[in-house]
Amino acid sequence: MGRALSSRFGPSGPNQLRARRPALGLCAVLPGANSFREMEFFCRSREDFFRGFLDLPHGIPSHDTFARVLHAVNPNALVRALCRRPLDFRHRRAGNLPEVVSIDGKALRGTYTEGKGQGVLRVVSAWATEQELVLGQVAPQEESNEIRSIAALLDLLELKGAVVTIDAAGCQQEIPANIVAEGGDYVLAVKRNQPTLHEDVTSYFEQVAQSGEIEGLAQHVEEERSHGRRETRRTIVAPAPEQLRRLPGWATVSTIVMVIRESLHEASGKLTWEIR
Repeated sequence: MGRALSSRFGPSGPNQLRARRPALGLCAVLPGANSFREMEFFCRSREDFFRGFLDLPHGIPSHDTFARVLHAVNPNALVRALCRRPLDFRHRRAGNLPEVVSIDGKALRGTYTEGKGQGVLRVVSAWATEQELVLGQVAPQEESNEIRSIAALLDLLELKGAVVTIDAAGCQQEIPANIVAEGGDYVLAVKRNQPTLHEDVTSYFEQVAQSGEIEGLAQHVEEERSHGRRETRRTIVAPAPEQLRRLPGWATVSTIVMVIRESLHEASGKLTWEIR
């Protein structure tokens, strides 16, 4: 690691001088430092090691210096820089299945600062499930801007060969169109925020269930037992009906899916159902 960092952050000019603090901060965060004081403590305890490949004429920076430098970083510019390298998602998983990229919004623990007007930091992130790699993150300015943040994040990513999964917040007409244009596929949760689409999908599965045709559709059953509950999930897959594909903005839909979840509480015998 020392030689690799030396080539990028060694004493060869003013750019390297400015880059030392982020390099030190990165080395501190990797083993678990999660505050600027911990960064300073970690680096001071290993100063001899860092001097082996970094020129440190003023010694290890203080925690205040770490804070000033890292707060000056433009997060969106950093994400764009990190996402420029195309990733080939094809055939990365066992059985030549494509990589799944999960888009999700999260609230970060420990980011609320009482008395300073700083609320909980929320981010929308892209997670490559097989590679276990965060591909990028965008922080919405407001919680209501999550949809725009999803679109902005997708614009930063190379999605060729990937399957992108998003919850109901991403079930917007422009989002699947953008994913397909980039060479990817998608799986979106459908809820009542898209009332016409939700009604059409629900009606289709009701019709095939009543006619008995549902048994001819592709299905998968998975059982799981934990915490005193036995859960069975039945996934039913059908080609998208033509009337659904004619809806404005949904021409790229090829498949619709229904998941029936049955949960049995073994101690009480209580049985609950959920259909998505």
